[in-house]
Amino acid sequence: MFISFVLLAFLGLFARLYNALVTKPEKLRSILRKQGIVGPPPTFLLGNIKEIKKAQKSPAQDATTTQLLTSHNLAATLFPFFEEWRSKYGKLFNFSLGNTQILYVNESEAVREITTCTSLDLGKPTYQFKERGPLLGQGILTSNGAVWAHQRKVLAPQLYMDKVKGMINLITESAITLQESWKKRIDEEGGVADINIDEDMRSFSGDVISRACFGSNFASGQVIFHKLRALQEAMSRKCLATGIPGMRHLPTKNRREAWGLEKEVRNLILKVVKQRVEGVHEKDLLQMVLESTQNSDLSQAETDRFIVDNCKNIYLAGYETTAVSATWLLMLLASNQEWQERVRAEVLQVCGGQIPDADMLRKMKQLTMVIHESLRLYPPVSVVSREAFMDMKFAGIHVPKGVNLWVMVLTLHTDPELPHLYMPFGVGPRVCLGQNLAMIELKILVALILSKFSVSLSSKYCHKPAISWSLILSAQLNPSMAATIPLFQFVPTKTFQTKLQTNRLLRPTKQRGNSGFSVITCSSNGRGPDSVKSVEQLAEEKKRAELSARIASGEFTVNKTGYPSELKNGLLKLGVPRELLDFLFNWGDTQQPRLKIPEAKGSISAVQNEAFFIPLYELYLTYGGIFRLTFGPKSFLIVSDPAIAKHILRDNAKAYSKGILAEILEFVMGKGLIPADGEIWRVRRRAIVPALHLKYVTAMINLFGQATERLCQKLDTTASDGEDVEMESLFSRLTLDIIGKALFNYDFDSLTNDTGIVEAVYTVLREAEDRSVAPIPFWEIPIWKDISPRQKKVAKALKLINVTLDDLIAICKRMVDEEELQFHEEYMNEQDPSILHFLLASGDDVSSKQLRDDLMTMLIAGHETSAAVLTWTFYLLSKEPRVMSKLQEEVDSVLGDRIPTIEDMKKLKYATRVINESLRLYPQPPVLIRRSLEDDRLGEYPIKRNEDIFISVWNLHRSPTLWDDADKFKPERWPLDGPNPNETNQNFSYLPFGGGPRKCVGDMFATYENVVALTMLVRRFNFQIALGAPEVKMTTGATIHTTEGLNMTVTRRIKPPIVPTLEMPAFEADTSVGVSKGDSLVGQKGI
Repeated sequence: MFISFVLLAFLGLFARLYNALVTKPEKLRSILRKQGIVGPPPTFLLGNIKEIKKAQKSPAQDATTTQLLTSHNLAATLFPFFEEWRSKYGKLFNFSLGNTQILYVNESEAVREITTCTSLDLGKPTYQFKERGPLLGQGILTSNGAVWAHQRKVLAPQLYMDKVKGMINLITESAITLQESWKKRIDEEGGVADINIDEDMRSFSGDVISRACFGSNFASGQVIFHKLRALQEAMSRKCLATGIPGMRHLPTKNRREAWGLEKEVRNLILKVVKQRVEGVHEKDLLQMVLESTQNSDLSQAETDRFIVDNCKNIYLAGYETTAVSATWLLMLLASNQEWQERVRAEVLQVCGGQIPDADMLRKMKQLTMVIHESLRLYPPVSVVSREAFMDMKFAGIHVPKGVNLWVMVLTLHTDPELPHLYMPFGVGPRVCLGQNLAMIELKILVALILSKFSVSLSSKYCHKPAISWSLILSAQLNPSMAATIPLFQFVPTKTFQTKLQTNRLLRPTKQRGNSGFSVITCSSNGRGPDSVKSVEQLAEEKKRAELSARIASGEFTVNKTGYPSELKNGLLKLGVPRELLDFLFNWGDTQQPRLKIPEAKGSISAVQNEAFFIPLYELYLTYGGIFRLTFGPKSFLIVSDPAIAKHILRDNAKAYSKGILAEILEFVMGKGLIPADGEIWRVRRRAIVPALHLKYVTAMINLFGQATERLCQKLDTTASDGEDVEMESLFSRLTLDIIGKALFNYDFDSLTNDTGIVEAVYTVLREAEDRSVAPIPFWEIPIWKDISPRQKKVAKALKLINVTLDDLIAICKRMVDEEELQFHEEYMNEQDPSILHFLLASGDDVSSKQLRDDLMTMLIAGHETSAAVLTWTFYLLSKEPRVMSKLQEEVDSVLGDRIPTIEDMKKLKYATRVINESLRLYPQPPVLIRRSLEDDRLGEYPIKRNEDIFISVWNLHRSPTLWDDADKFKPERWPLDGPNPNETNQNFSYLPFGGGPRKCVGDMFATYENVVALTMLVRRFNFQIALGAPEVKMTTGATIHTTEGLNMTVTRRIKPPIVPTLEMPAFEADTSVGVSKGDSLVGQKGI
């Protein structure tokens, strides 16, 4: 019995090990192989660890220090195994560390999708916690999901720029301490000294993070960080054992040392915590961690672990990367004397001998350029690693659950064959939160050093970068971001020495070069998003093909029987011979059976539970291009056929009115241009269209730019504070400000103020939207408007708007009467270029009420649609980083840093295509409403007078029979050198502004407004869906709205500088280090 039990236990253990070491890794590799992704064959248990170690130990190509300092191609030098595998297997390949399967990704589009992914199903690799538990624990750098989100919210506010500015004094104190120690040593050695600066840089960064984290407990913090440094070194000695099951549990010498240090660090941190709890509270990072544990459900043990782990993570995030980045930055300045002089001149000019403050640091453009270039060549994050916790897809690549993803930042920064990406602190939701602190530290340190010393490389210096195999970080703590932990960190193998001498007399050099930035672009590398189709996609395609066949076969078309057929059937039942009946009923009848429009079957409640145009699309796939939908006693014809739409909108437009739309909007628009019919519409259109002449549109483009600039300033403040932004409401306010000035020269100023008139406008807009989708017109009940609080509020808002418009009309009339008028077809008043002024100046003889109706109509139409277009455009761009990159490239090329002009509109071709495609996927409005004024024939179906018709623009724009990849955002579907897509050249399959005589009169106005706003915003900011934001869903008003807003994280664009290659002096050769050709010290192209 005992032997059987032992045997079963052994078999169970063997099966588990076999699954972990063989079956599971092979299954993951098989999934990747089926997609054409292969890699070096792994060995049992070790994977590819032996090959990596062998490549690192093999002698490198001979290279002089001069070559290394003019090339800086560290990818080939430090990661020869990756370079070899990349040349053999391509930009996507699979390799193994033990049984951990890693997908190496260096395709630009895939990199963008991975790094900007906001899903919590993609997170930090689990092996980091397993293998680096003593060092990292479950702090901000290794945690995932809700735990990480909580830690992010706790730590993020302390690293916003306004808080970092408050740390400038403590950073300056630490830098001055370093400065004085160097000065003392230089004086002792006669004015010139060789100094090993590695440990000095670590002392500086450790000093800063100790003060920032522990405040007055600074001394205790230094002791803790000293122990953590030792723990880090102990953990780094076993990095390549990652992935080998059970290795982390073996009590080797290194591990025993690490376990002991872990315990010491824990006790030291908890001792400081106890002192802090019993003493005075301080507003430092430690205090924020402590306060976050109050009123929580954590046990005492869990609370202690939370505090200890995050203190260790803060140290790792703020110490090592800053020190190493400072070392490489000073090395580059020491080897590039011209740039050293330029930066020094700028520092002396800006600071004027004073200690730099926040405003001075902001003005140091040359120094900022040099720091960015140093971070490009020597990024603190050399590899960004992620793990898929569920099956995921990036750029068409199916990534199975459990696969790790590695993105080589170093290669992306320096490989001339790749589109250059700049991500020294990572990018996307896990971008480094500490980048503001790191940049301020580097600026202050370099500014103070160069203000006192000249720096050059010592003759003893040998340039030989190496890899530190420890999990050193770039920590990131924004409300929607967290830590980025690469696997590698660069450190010099030999102590970096510089020759320092005191500056006696410095003459500022004339600043040269461009402080601007070039564009960073990613393009597809042949692996499109359709290269792998999911089972769901294939099933959907099959379903749609079957439905199309059924529709084409006429399955849903019903022959109308009518009275004659019913009579014939009755006579048959009475016994009349069929032959006689056939002769009587068919004699003289040569017509085909009359066709009845297909009627939708199913529950009408399905239409009421979501945006109504969504189920209309499903019904369209079933019933075809025209069908009847019945709501109780009321029915509507749903048209999704471009030929029928063309007939209604253009060919026989006089036979159709706006119908129920005019009835719904009469309370606010009266007889304005949209609801008006017949002669009133013709008269008002002839009066209004001339007001939208080219000179007016040109003036409006400047107005668009000024309004968008105010929004940019608002977003700039938000980006500095690190707050998420609800963009839909901001776009709504932006377009309200624009349309107010454009129509009647009134400044709502809604981006900064919530005045009574602004609230009144929104009250009326919301009421109009609600009425457009309400199933019962309750507002028509006579007594309802007197007892309903809501209707009372609407009436009060309308009264205020009408009074305001009447006042504006009266003021404008006086202006027109007083001016020496010389009216012509492109007349425009420079002080008041509004449409109202044009109409009055033209002698338009209408009542104030008609003017008011026209203005209110255009206010609603011009405000709602543009706001919705911008909302969904930015939503689409957040999902397609490739499109955003291409758009930003064009914007940077065409506009630079200025506001767009009318001449730019023709040059911003891709931006216009982005708007075109956004309007295809999210048309505003999604349906066009008409009512038949007479009997007509739609296709093969006769219709009667007074039929209410919905032309589903949504269905037309997403029809799988009219468009390739109908549901995908592809601005490239519209050729840049082709005509602007409209209803005519797309044969009424594309109706963003309607079509025919009643096409939107403001189509050019709206297009230019959207292009200007889009280009100015993407030029200055990056936009991502906020982490943890509610899913973006649609609801219907007058246009397509989101259900819970568009919550986005807005960050300033960080663009790497262009710095010229400089001549380098000769240095001692180091023949043990290899280098690949192709990358200069500071690349001049594609940065």
